[in-house]
Order: sequence, then structure tokens, then C-alpha cells
Amino acid sequence: MMRAKLVFLLILSLAGILTAQTVPVSNDAAQLTRSYVYREVGGQKLNAYVFPPQGENPGKPTAAVLLFHGGGWVAGSAEWTAKEAKRFAALGLTAVTIDYRLSEGKITPIEALDDTRAAFRWLRRHAAEFNIDPKRVAGYGVSAGGHLVAAAATLEAPGDGIDDTSSKPDLLLLWSPALDVAADGWFVRLLQGRASAADYSPMEHAGASTPPTCIVNGDKDTLTPAIQGGTVP
Repeated sequence: MMRAKLVFLLILSLAGILTAQTVPVSNDAAQLTRSYVYREVGGQKLNAYVFPPQGENPGKPTAAVLLFHGGGWVAGSAEWTAKEAKRFAALGLTAVTIDYRLSEGKITPIEALDDTRAAFRWLRRHAAEFNIDPKRVAGYGVSAGGHLVAAAATLEAPGDGIDDTSSKPDLLLLWSPALDVAADGWFVRLLQGRASAADYSPMEHAGASTPPTCIVNGDKDTLTPAIQGGTVP
């Protein structure tokens, strides 16, 4: 029942994003946002921006959603999903926009996926601080960000040596996601020969254990076409 409610809220929020009028957003939302360093790696600090739920807080833990921007794994920032985060917060969710390492030099989407997993673990480990339910943490991803969220949900994740906190989202809302990257030339190049693209392709790993997922694609999208959201094994 709680998962079904979270699915409903995410879809309702998506409707608000599409209409830009359905969900009212407080002008004070940006002022309430706080930034945190969720991990530091290679001398680089990676930030998470927390948008607390708007309205009265009854004290009961809320569902949360982490938002991952697009940009082809080489561009973008957490700011790109701030508008959507405000709408999730307006619906009563704790929304968190995430910066992750972009592909440049020796950095590849492999590192970006590692950051994605770290972000989910970080939020769950701070569940009490943010008053969230660690069993109701969704992932929202756009384009390359959709790939990262879907990969975190479908690929086996190594532990981080701290504890057994899950790095997988409990529910996925994906906007024009890059799901089938096994033969994607751009993605293959970004991997720099370090791994097979199929090993990091969510479509190769999705199955019965994949969390509930809502995928939105445009029928004229040529970069991440709708066929990528088709039948899974």
C-alpha cells in the first residue's frame, strides 16, 4: 500500500511537471534548500541538495526521491532538476538533487554509477536526520540520469565496506532514459574500454526483481527513443 502511494505521488508530480500549473510551488522553497557533501572522492566534493517537504510536518517519516540530471554523462548539474525537486517537495516528499562525476579524463559512467549508489546509501544512512522512511526512497532520472537510476536498480552492486545499507531505489521514475546502451557508440566510447557496455545496460539486467518503474518517452525522441522502454527479459 505504501509503495502504491509513492507511485501515485510520483506520477502526480510528473503531471505537475508537464502542466507547470497543477502543483503550486512555494516561493520560499529555494530558501529552505540545504546542500550537503554526500561523498568526497579523488579530492572532489559531490553535493546533494535537500528540498524538505512543504506544508505542515506531522512528524511521520516521509517518502523521498533522489533526482539525477541528464547531459549525456558529460554535462549538467544538480541545478538542472531543481524545478522538479520543488514540485516533489510541494507534494510532501523529501526531494534531493544530486551532483555526480561527469565523464572527463579518466572518469567514465562507471564512476557516475558509483556516485549514484553512494547517494542512495548516504540518504538512507541519514534517514533519521531528514525524517524519511529508508524503505521508500525513489529515483528520478532524466536521460543519462535515467540510465544511472535504472542501473543502480538492476545491476548487482558491490558493498562499500561500511554496512549493508541498500544502494538501490525502491521505485523508478524515468524521463527519456538511456536504458539500452549495450550497442550505443557514445556510451561505448565513454567507457574507454574498461568494461563491456552490456554489463552497464539496464535492459540487459531488468527482470522480475526490478522495482516498480514509470517510464516517459517522447515519440519523436531520437536520442533516447521510446523503443528503449520496451519489453524487458
